[in-house]
Order: sequence, then structure tokens, then C-alpha cells
Amino acid sequence: MEITLRKAQSLTQELTHIIYRSIEIEPRVSFDEADRVESEYTEMKEKLNTDIARFTLLTSVLYDLRKRIGEANTVAGISALLTDRAMAEKIADKYEELLNDAKGRHYTVEEIVAKLDKYDKLVEEGGRAAMMGGGGTVRVNLLSKEEIENYKSEFRRWKKVCKRTDEALIEKNVSIKISLSDREVEILEREDLL
Repeated sequence: MEITLRKAQSLTQELTHIIYRSIEIEPRVSFDEADRVESEYTEMKEKLNTDIARFTLLTSVLYDLRKRIGEANTVAGISALLTDRAMAEKIADKYEELLNDAKGRHYTVEEIVAKLDKYDKLVEEGGRAAMMGGGGTVRVNLLSKEEIENYKSEFRRWKKVCKRTDEALIEKNVSIKISLSDREVEILEREDLL
């Protein structure tokens, strides 16, 4: 049986959930009634052995499936696309952070020097600035309006790269198929996953 990479990934998630959430392997048990020990012991021992065998079987199917997904991802170029997507997202995130932090007025070097000179003059004259202390500081945004617009454009460009990459990934995930063995199909059907 052939399934798409998207279905295969979904199966790995479902198998992981069953393996780690539904199968309880508990080798220690408690007994509180002597007349029920023999029947309960046998029943619990069988359940433990069944759960261990089910865990082993499903884990084997899970990792075989993951291996085939990884191989298909590499051959189809999905691994490279995922790397490109991660890079584009990191760059877009940094531009977004830059734009969010680029608040406040942009001053030229000359304007900054003039403001600091004005502060120094007020201090010399003993004005209000001298009483406030703390020294003369001018907080500025280093980016001009034009630079901000350029970074906005770059941000949008990188977001488009993310979107195009996502579209290519979806296309590959629904068009590329991997094969399941008859044994795997039987196991997955028994688990009601196919």
C-alpha cells in the first residue's frame, strides 16, 4: 500500500500517541485480597506481556516509518526546503523585531551633537537640566524613514519566501508517496489507524 508523506507523518503522530499515552507497561502491581491473587496475577502477567509486545511492535513500525519519511524527504528535496524555510523565517523574524524596535525620532549626527551641546550649555548656565542630573543623553532611532521602508520591504519579501516554501512543501507532502509493507498495513489496521 502506498500513502502520501502527509498521511505517513500523521501516522507517526498517532503511533507516538498510542505508544506513549495508551500503552501502560507496569511490572509492579498490588494485591489486597488473597483469594483473588492467583487469577489476578495470571491476568496481569498476560496484560504486561501483551503490552510489552504491542509496545515493541508499534515502536518498530513507528521508526521504520520515520526512516522512510526521512529518506523520501531527502530524495524529494523536502529537507532542503525545510532548511530554506527555517532560514527565511529567522530572517523575517529579525526584520520584524528590528521594525518593532525602530521607534522614536531619527536624528542626524548634526542634530544629535546640537542637542548635546544645548544640554551642556544649560548645565553651564545652571538651568533645570543641571538640577535633574544624569548627564546629557539623546535616545535616537538610527533608521531613517527610507531605511525603515526598505526593511519593511525586505520583511515582506522574506515572508513571501516563507509562504512560497510552505506551498512547495504542501505540494510535495501530498504528491510524494511511500510504501507500507503488508505487515505494517495489517498492524496499522489492527490499531484502527488505516
